[in-house]
Amino acid sequence: MSNYPNTTLTNAGQDLLAESLASGKALIFTKVELGDGNLATGQSISTLTALISPKMNVPLSSGSTDNGQAKLRFAVGNSGLEAGFFAREVGIFAKAGADGVETLYAYTNGGNYVDFIPDKSRPIDDQIMDVYIVTGNASDVQIQVDSAAYLTVEDMTDHDGSYESHKDIYGKFIRQQSTSYKEDDVVFLPGLGAKMYLECSTPGTTSAGPLEISIPTVGATITDGSVKWTIKKISYVYTLPAASASVLGGVKTGSNITNNNGTISLTKTDVINALGYTPPTVNTTYSNFVKSGSGAKAGLVPAPSTTAGTTKYLREDGTWQVPPDHTYSTFVKSGASAAAGLVPKPGTTAGTTHYLREDGTWQVPPNTTYGVVTSSANGLMTPAMLAKLGSGGITAASLAANGYVKFANGFIVQWGNVTKTSTGYSSITFPISFPTAAFSFVKSSISADGNAGDERYVASDTLSKTGVKTGHDRAGFFWIAIGH
Repeated sequence: MSNYPNTTLTNAGQDLLAESLASGKALIFTKVELGDGNLATGQSISTLTALISPKMNVPLSSGSTDNGQAKLRFAVGNSGLEAGFFAREVGIFAKAGADGVETLYAYTNGGNYVDFIPDKSRPIDDQIMDVYIVTGNASDVQIQVDSAAYLTVEDMTDHDGSYESHKDIYGKFIRQQSTSYKEDDVVFLPGLGAKMYLECSTPGTTSAGPLEISIPTVGATITDGSVKWTIKKISYVYTLPAASASVLGGVKTGSNITNNNGTISLTKTDVINALGYTPPTVNTTYSNFVKSGSGAKAGLVPAPSTTAGTTKYLREDGTWQVPPDHTYSTFVKSGASAAAGLVPKPGTTAGTTHYLREDGTWQVPPNTTYGVVTSSANGLMTPAMLAKLGSGGITAASLAANGYVKFANGFIVQWGNVTKTSTGYSSITFPISFPTAAFSFVKSSISADGNAGDERYVASDTLSKTGVKTGHDRAGFFWIAIGH
C-alpha cells in the first residue's frame, strides 16, 4: 500500500491562489498527474512546475470544499497503460478562472513507499484515492469533473447519506414546526444520532420552535408541544432458517449451547446435536511431506529448530541443512592440475583485442593470417602456383595389365603385354586413343628359345593414335607407348 507525505503547495500554486483571491476568479482544480520521478537530495518541492517524470493523467471523479480545504477524489486504473511504473509522484493541477493556465498547484512524492502499477496486460481493480488540498480564503473553489469519469462506490455512499442530496425527499419525513402528527407517525430529526428516529406515541401538534434533544436515549419519551415522541433506533433483523443437512441456517440455544451476553459457548458435538446431522468427516488436515523417492508426496514441512537462523534450508530429504558451498574458485590453467572455475578479471579498460588464453591470462592472439608460400616459409599458394602444380598432375589412369596414365599437361603413357605361341606380326590397339599423336612405341620380346628374328621390328608406318603393328617371338612381348 502506498504511503505519501502531505501534499505541498508549489510556489506556482501559491501564486495561483493569490491570483484567485485578488481577481475573484474561481480556483478550479482540473486533474491529477502520476509519475515515477525521484526527488534529488535537497531538491525543493516548492520550485517544481511539472512532475519530474510524468506517466499518467488521471481525471477527477468528484470533490468537495470545506473550511479552506478541498477534497479531491480520483480513480487510478491501468486499462490504457502501455508501460508499468512506480507511482511515486502525485501532482495536483489547477487554474484561475475558466481561461486560466493549468498550473502544478500541489505535489507529493512517496519515494520508495509506493505501489507498482502494471501495464494493461495485467488488469487491476481501480484504486480510489482522496487528496486534501489547502485552498485558504478562496471564495470560489471549483472541481472540474471529467464527464468520462465514473461514479465510485464511495461517491455513491456519500451521496446516499447526504441530506442536501435528498432534502426534497427527507423534507417529508423531517420533524416540522406547528404540524399535526398522528400516532405511529415516524419522523427524523437532524443531529439526533446515527440510525435514530422519532415515533409518535401521543398525537397532537408540535411546538412552534425547533426541537432540541441534548442527550438522545433510545426508548426515552420527548414532549414536543402536544405531541409525545419515543426515540427509537433502526435495527436490521434477519431470522435464519433452521439449519439442516441441506440448508444453511441458525441453531437454537439449549442445554448444550448457551448465550452469555452475546458470547455463545459450544463444542463440535454441541453443533452436531443442534444441527441434527453429522457434518462430513473427510480429513482435510495435511501430513508431513515425504522426502524425494518412489513414495514422495506433498505435505507439511517439518518444524525448523527452536532457534531461528539464516543458514539452513529445507533439503529434499525433509531435513533442515546448511547447503554445500556452491561458490567457485579461480580456474586452474591447462596442465595436470587443470580445473574449472571463475575466469580472471580482465583489464580495467575494456577492449576487443585480448582473449583468455589457456594459461589463465588475457592475451592478444598471435597473427594467424598467412602470406604467400616461399622456399623458406609456409604460406598460401597463388593461382599461378596452383596452375603450375596442376599442370603436372595425373588427371586419369587405369592401372590394369594393359593400362595408361594421363597427366594434366596432356602427356600420356600406355603399356601392355601380348602372349603368343608362334612368331609373326600382330596389331595392337592401345587402351585409349592418343588425342593428338603417338610419339613412340617400345616393346620387349619374350624369347622362348633364345633366338631373335624379325619380331624385333615394328611394321613400317603402322604407329597411329589408336595402335601399332609389330613383329613378335613365339612367347609374345611387353610394350610401352607414349604420346599426347
